[in-house]
Amino acid sequence: MTRIVIGLVLIVLVVVVLAITGHKRVYTELKINSTPQIIWSALMDNSSYGEWNPFAVKVEGQYGLDAEMIVHGLMPGASKPVVMKVRVKKIEKNILLHQHGGFPGIITYDHRFHLQPQNDGTTLLIQEEDYHGLYVWFWNAKVMQPIYESVNKALANYIKTEQNK
Repeated sequence: MTRIVIGLVLIVLVVVVLAITGHKRVYTELKINSTPQIIWSALMDNSSYGEWNPFAVKVEGQYGLDAEMIVHGLMPGASKPVVMKVRVKKIEKNILLHQHGGFPGIITYDHRFHLQPQNDGTTLLIQEEDYHGLYVWFWNAKVMQPIYESVNKALANYIKTEQNK
């Protein structure tokens, strides 16, 4: 009986350590020929996401500190979006949109859009996400890399189109 208890305690400890130490990251960047203010305006207009965003095809809620948002994310090849609840963790106008969500211990995600003005009049858009939890040990987070790269490009094209109207 003692061996069973010790074995169960060890299994629980291993699972807890894996949940705490599980971490993966996706990082993308793209220089956009526009100002942070114009890019920020497009990011904050979640009613237009369906027009340009290949991943977040619908976002419900209004951006603001600690606001809860519902994101309908369409994975490549999927016919129906995955619905995710996210909370705005930090928001700095024209600089940073930081959202997080998930299931603590299993998988959580911290997603950020950074806007960095460049000396040449462009803006460096950085989109990154950190994943934590037990599930990340068994999941290839690199599947998100091309998705976020396509979102960056789609945002740049949308802004270019809107500026030329």
